[in-house]
Amino acid sequence: MYVCERGPRQGSLDSFLYEMAASSGVQFHLLAKLEVNKLEVDHNNIIATGLETEVYEQLGIPYVPIYGYRGVIRTELDAVLISYMLKCTNYDFAYLAAGYGLLFALLFSRKKLDSDNLQEFQQTLKDSEGIEFKKWIYSTGAVPTKTHLFYNGLVLAGTLSGMIDPFLLHGISGALTSGKIAAQTFVDREGASREFHLLAKNFVWKKGLKEVSTWIPFKNITFPVMMWTDAHLRGVGFVPFSGKD
Repeated sequence: MYVCERGPRQGSLDSFLYEMAASSGVQFHLLAKLEVNKLEVDHNNIIATGLETEVYEQLGIPYVPIYGYRGVIRTELDAVLISYMLKCTNYDFAYLAAGYGLLFALLFSRKKLDSDNLQEFQQTLKDSEGIEFKKWIYSTGAVPTKTHLFYNGLVLAGTLSGMIDPFLLHGISGALTSGKIAAQTFVDREGASREFHLLAKNFVWKKGLKEVSTWIPFKNITFPVMMWTDAHLRGVGFVPFSGKD
């Protein structure tokens, strides 16, 4: 796990990739609404719309809804990254991260979150780190239940393709690697397919492990065991560096 900045500021991951793409001749139509049914499947279209529920529904891709609260403040802290898998997250995922002058917190779950969940998370941050956020933004989204590189003649990338860890919901590394694979499909379709399936091959196992962890009781004992088991499965979207690669 590494800290990276998302957003419009110079130096963020988004700005870095935007400038790289623009310098290669990619045209951007910002704020344009995507209408999948108007795309021509033979025009080399890559669809990478992240957590946006509407596109899953347009394409007919099965998904699970997700819910989240996020907050950000300025800070002098740096290189902080703390993950939380607690009752207030419904044993999904929350984290606190600091870098580049910003402190960011995210509470993220596949079950609906309410003010009680947020209040408990706020209290955890206050008690453990002495940190308080005055403003939180609520948002919803979707994650797929299967992986697809190709779908109805289109090429998928990022979360939409299923390149997100279905146990921990980690997705940035998968977004980057699947973006590269999506581009590769137009010059080496078979090679891209092999690489995609290599990186996504444990999706089903991790998804099943997550489903078991949601109903099995005694979470203070069983959830760490599930986490340990998940950690020993190859990640979805990335290959752990062994020093020999």
